[in-house]
Amino acid sequence: MSLVDLFVRKDRKIIFDEPGQTCNRLWSYLDTIGWAVRNNGRVIIWFWDKDTQHFDNLRNSRYVHFPFYSPRLTKLLGHKRYQKILHKLIASGIVRPLYRKSADRFVRGWDKRAHSQHFPHVLQQIKEIYRPNRNIRDDVTPVREKYKQQGYYIIGVHIRGGDYKEWFGGRYYFTVEEYKRHMQAIAALHSDKKVCFAISTNEKIDDKAFEGLDIMSIKNTTAIHDLYMLSQCHCIIGPLSTFSRWASFYGNVPLCFIDRDKEITKESFSVIKDFYHFENGTEIVNLTDLQK
Repeated sequence: MSLVDLFVRKDRKIIFDEPGQTCNRLWSYLDTIGWAVRNNGRVIIWFWDKDTQHFDNLRNSRYVHFPFYSPRLTKLLGHKRYQKILHKLIASGIVRPLYRKSADRFVRGWDKRAHSQHFPHVLQQIKEIYRPNRNIRDDVTPVREKYKQQGYYIIGVHIRGGDYKEWFGGRYYFTVEEYKRHMQAIAALHSDKKVCFAISTNEKIDDKAFEGLDIMSIKNTTAIHDLYMLSQCHCIIGPLSTFSRWASFYGNVPLCFIDRDKEITKESFSVIKDFYHFENGTEIVNLTDLQK
């Protein structure tokens, strides 16, 4: 069987772009994998995020294939160097015969992020495919259960620093003090409950910053630990992001995007239905349109 015959078949689609970090990738694969499940097809994904290692169900699914993913080569060459070599091989023309024969099989995943033609019909199968590895779940679940058994209402807090200071002129960047004020306001909304907060952040924050609030913490704090932790909370707050959006969608957890000009109420929370919509009908801003 030739390389062309291996990849280009009516029951296969090839995702060839690399849209940002982990959750961008998860969203970009979503509806195409839904198509594969519904039609007994297969999605071929050429490039991967480094956190793909934490999703064995995704990599080993009968509906998904990462043909160039190799833990051995990644370890030998390093993640970035290996993908750089792969880029050169593809750019050199290794895939031109594939594209010439069947361009309609090639999918730019990020263009499909808002599509919901297929995945809602096979949602439980999709979530099983996207389930993080057991070690991630085993690190998070006992801590979450401990707090729930003690009667805590767990609020996930996604704190995004770093690039958000510059992204869209800092519109979605909030200081630790601003996050704390939102946390206090939400605690007041649930004054009839014993509230604690599970914080996910890509920055180092002094524990004293949240003095006076009960904080739930887990030992391992990789991005995927945080993502799964948020998906297991009672509700989530955070800035506009594909990260908390995925946690809400995956865990069926109500989410509220915070804003300096918006007061948070209980009605502010809703579960993410698809990339641009909450279940309550609220539409999520399309940042691509804002850039025009």
